[in-house]
Amino acid sequence: DPDYIFATYAQLGFAQVKCGSINEGKKSLDYAKSLFSGNLKETNPTLLEIYELARALISIEEKNSEESKTYFDSAYSIAKNKNTYPIVKLILMERLEANFDPPKEQLSYSKEVDVITKKERLNSRDLIKYEFQKSKVKLKQQEGKTQLWISLSILSTLFLLSIVYFINKRNKKLKQAYLKIIEDLNKKSDKEKQTSTQKNTSSIESDVQNENGSKEIENESEIVKQLEQLEK
Repeated sequence: DPDYIFATYAQLGFAQVKCGSINEGKKSLDYAKSLFSGNLKETNPTLLEIYELARALISIEEKNSEESKTYFDSAYSIAKNKNTYPIVKLILMERLEANFDPPKEQLSYSKEVDVITKKERLNSRDLIKYEFQKSKVKLKQQEGKTQLWISLSILSTLFLLSIVYFINKRNKKLKQAYLKIIEDLNKKSDKEKQTSTQKNTSSIESDVQNENGSKEIENESEIVKQLEQLEK
């Protein structure tokens, strides 16, 4: 894109001239001009005002005040038409530094620089105020989000605690039910053991009585036999 390349070399040439590299600055500006055929003012490429300003500074270095004034006037006119006030200010400050204009014109340029500077300050203040308000709104939004997250966290914690409480309560009830079942089973087991013991005791006593009865019968039989033998 020739327009973009022109703007790049126009800025490069201006920077080289400001650094004292006049010959390199000339080469950069010549290359920028070669990108367009015919009159540059008719083509009006981007940053043509910087190109004209750089040419004005070269003319000052070459002690050609009239040519320098022509370039300064051209640069000023282009910048004013584009409403690029920071560049207008730059052009006027470079022209005041050159110090070749009559005092009256210099005073006029100086006043214009002051007006632009005040506008820049107001714009800066408005920008700072805007950014401050923007940050304030953003901070409030963040605070609102933070409060929302805190509320949600509290609700979540309460919900979890309630779940834990109900689980513990249910477990306690289940434990009590299990203990009662175990207690009932133990009672039933003890009762069954007692009944079995009683049965066993009765059985043993019955066996003992039967055994004693048998022994008495046997003794009586022996006595009878002995008596019979004595009678014989």
